[in-house]
Amino acid sequence: MQKHMAHCFSEFPEELFFTTRSRKDLTAVWHEHHRTFRAISSAEAAFSQELARRGGAPTVEAFSEAANASVALHVDGTLEHPNWRETLRCSQSQLINRSRAAITLMRRVCGLQSSSRVYVTEQTTPMYRWLKENVPHSVGSEFVDPSLASGTLVDGVRHEDLTRLSFGDGSLDLLASFDVLEHVPDYPAALREIARVVRAGGHLMMTFPFTGQDATTVRARLNPNGELEHLLPPEFHGDPVRPGGGILCFYHFGFDILDGLRQAGFRDASVRWYWSSARGNLGGIQSYVHAER
Repeated sequence: MQKHMAHCFSEFPEELFFTTRSRKDLTAVWHEHHRTFRAISSAEAAFSQELARRGGAPTVEAFSEAANASVALHVDGTLEHPNWRETLRCSQSQLINRSRAAITLMRRVCGLQSSSRVYVTEQTTPMYRWLKENVPHSVGSEFVDPSLASGTLVDGVRHEDLTRLSFGDGSLDLLASFDVLEHVPDYPAALREIARVVRAGGHLMMTFPFTGQDATTVRARLNPNGELEHLLPPEFHGDPVRPGGGILCFYHFGFDILDGLRQAGFRDASVRWYWSSARGNLGGIQSYVHAER
């Protein structure tokens, strides 16, 4: 039996949406809303316990931005300590929580329309399939092999290196990149390339590990001779091209990434925070970095 998610969180606003440009901004938001944030965290814990008591393969009902309808969202994985960001999978689009929230923000903040020229740094995922179906001028890619030139097709999969993109100057309305930048050793070069290919007035929407601190944490780096140096215990994330493999995480970013975006050529950069029970976007306030060219 499905349960409508909004009803479970009826004592809270249907959504929370904040914009911050510094740690000072974030601290101010926390001081103003910390009671609400803590109450939501407790309510989410109670919600997961309720789902666990129900047993079976739990589903809840909420509005899915991807489906443009109220649908069943499947809760995958453990309910003891659920990673809400990576579950609540839409039964129609197969998009998980963070991807559906990204669509909400791309529409609301970036002006995403069916006619938009979009590049998304993934191609073997439900997000790419949704974009291609709903925004036909979308292009996706994966990082297939460092020896290849960007734009090369391998068994139908386009290879792009985020530090050497194949797109023309100012050719995109929106560049979307989700959980990728932390794997790019020379991320300042990637930011410069992104700024080059996004048109004036165009947008960037990104996610990556974000600490909320002032400075980025460097977990690993490539020395000038090309040797890999680990500064912290190695952290690996899932690889969509090579299931079962892992991709090394070089960075957990701080607010200084916004300075990097401005230096690269974006006129404004901010962190957008989003939570919504009505849209099934749980797991605390999720962070999305937005920049306008």
